[in-house]
Amino acid sequence: MACKVFQIVANHASNPHSAQLKMYISGMGDTGKSQVLKALSHFFELHNETNRFVIVAPTGTTASLLGGSTYHYMFGINEHSGTLSNFAEVLSRLSGVDYVFFDEVSMLLARDLYRISSQLAHTFNKPEAPFGGMNMVFCGDFAQLPPVPGFRGEPKSLYSHTIGALGTLLALQEEAIGGPLASDNYGCNTETKYETENSV
Repeated sequence: MACKVFQIVANHASNPHSAQLKMYISGMGDTGKSQVLKALSHFFELHNETNRFVIVAPTGTTASLLGGSTYHYMFGINEHSGTLSNFAEVLSRLSGVDYVFFDEVSMLLARDLYRISSQLAHTFNKPEAPFGGMNMVFCGDFAQLPPVPGFRGEPKSLYSHTIGALGTLLALQEEAIGGPLASDNYGCNTETKYETENSV
């Protein structure tokens, strides 16, 4: 439910003592995911806190449609990853940012999600915290957009290739969610997954 998702993030942002939020918003096309993004953007604008919220996506086309950036740029995922200068650039870029809205997450390989988490953990000097403690709101349809094949056809993706072939029912989408998003091993009690099917 789009309204419920918005309320959770808005309430979380209004509480300075909130634990880290890691949320996945599922749902097929035209079920309200983009409306959640618009509502959250408006929420931060009304509070003059647009600096607390960034939008990223795997491709430049998707990112530009959302008014965001590619995750490669925002998180410094490139040939210089892991260097002190790279960490400094990312830290400067994310200064004041508390929330990341990550669209089309189904296009990521498990390796990609791990690299993002590791990069942010080192950038914020929080090696034990997933994504460096950043609040992450993932969005995407696992039954729609599969990832680009990885190195040597790497099979370890967040996406199950049987799901798209079998249909787009919610139960099949839930089955497709990979360990990095569905696992409760991150030591945080604020992991949440919501579907926006049948929402306005």
